[in-house]
Amino acid sequence: MAVLCATSSGASTAMRISTIGRLCGQGLVNLARNWTATFITFTSAFITFFMLGASVLFVMNLSYASQVFLGQLEARVYLQPDATRQQALELAAVVRGLPGVKSVQLVTKEQALAMMSNLTGVGDALAAGLPRNPLPDALRVRAERPEQLEKLAHRIEGLAGVDKVDYGKAWLDRLLQLARTLSVGALAVLAMVAVGVLFLIVNTVRLTILARRREIEIMQLVGASSGYIRLPFVFESFAVSLAAAALSAVALRQAYLALATRLEKALPVLPLLGNGPMLGNALLALVAAGAFIGVLAGLVAIRRYLRT
Repeated sequence: MAVLCATSSGASTAMRISTIGRLCGQGLVNLARNWTATFITFTSAFITFFMLGASVLFVMNLSYASQVFLGQLEARVYLQPDATRQQALELAAVVRGLPGVKSVQLVTKEQALAMMSNLTGVGDALAAGLPRNPLPDALRVRAERPEQLEKLAHRIEGLAGVDKVDYGKAWLDRLLQLARTLSVGALAVLAMVAVGVLFLIVNTVRLTILARRREIEIMQLVGASSGYIRLPFVFESFAVSLAAAALSAVALRQAYLALATRLEKALPVLPLLGNGPMLGNALLALVAAGAFIGVLAGLVAIRRYLRT
């Protein structure tokens, strides 16, 4: 009996897989047969997925540029004028051990005077007119996250040997607020574009199904189940959306790299994502989103034509 049940279960599974494969094959045949509607759906999906991918890359570059610029913010820790070089090195070691510190660089008073001379041209004259170098040793401290910089600055101010700490509080607050505002705005735009993409593809697929409503009615009259009718249409929507998303990812990659190359030449200070893992993952996510949206669009579009 157990053997018979196992054999029956295996045969039922094989038949089910065979039926699904046959219905998916029928979907491909329908795509070729209704090539005009297929072309219209594919073109609409390609354009919308290209727009969605471009929006994603814009948001990613905006976030990347924001992180790069904020990551360059630093606190200047000025030591007391009578601090020795050994005390400066010891203070640098203490600051380097604080949680949240990304890097610490010691700028000696000699280096500071040389930088002033290179920038203004008056450093040598100033040094010649004074008995000693009036500039103090300083530390350039960068935080792991820009939001930690203010807290670190207040903590460093209480350390022995520190004269004052300058971290540009006003500029830091403004930049952090600007970064938050841009991130929220970019995500809102991305969400609206994604909803628009889904809406457009659903309606495009719905128009395709509408043109074949008599075919659906006939299948219902002969007793076909809802799943039997639904599967070929969902597979068609999935196949067209997947192909459109894949082609748009290829086209978007080429267009983005060409544009990024030109922008890097015109604006060298502008940080942009290169041809790396982040770009590849974004494009793969676009293809996966195309497959998901295709299935969802097919399910939504066919639902109103099936009897409950």
